[in-house]
Amino acid sequence: MIKIAPLKAIQLSSAKEPKHVRLTSPNTAFTNEVKIDLLDGIGKSVDLELAFSMIGDHECEVDLSALPLGVYHLRVVDKALFFVKRIILN
Repeated sequence: MIKIAPLKAIQLSSAKEPKHVRLTSPNTAFTNEVKIDLLDGIGKSVDLELAFSMIGDHECEVDLSALPLGVYHLRVVDKALFFVKRIILN
């Protein structure tokens, strides 16, 4: 069962596959209350469903392989956390 609580911290790292990003929350599980979206270089939301793979309660992987090369911002929002990280696909 996934614990429903605000995320305390998020770490972003490259996954094993190209154009995949791994999100890790060391203290709290990802829940339906967490909103994750992707913005392009000028801040517009990317109109595409992001493909997520849950690796465990505390990790998920985002597939960005359908996107063209460029600069993006990954935004994660829940009740207590606002996290934005720049991602460069090249």
